[in-house]
Amino acid sequence: MQRVVTGWIALDTSTAATYYNAGGDSQYARKLDDTLAAVRRRKAAVCR
Repeated sequence: MQRVVTGWIALDTSTAATYYNAGGDSQYARKLDDTLAAVRRRKAAVCR
């Protein structure tokens, strides 16, 4: 038996908010956008 992918959902913050926002936060996608932007701004990990 083989498994075949029959569809694909684009993964972006809006999709993640739609599927994984169990708490019903209406600002969840915006919060994910802000968090992702902060992660992308980091140049390297800082170890202290």
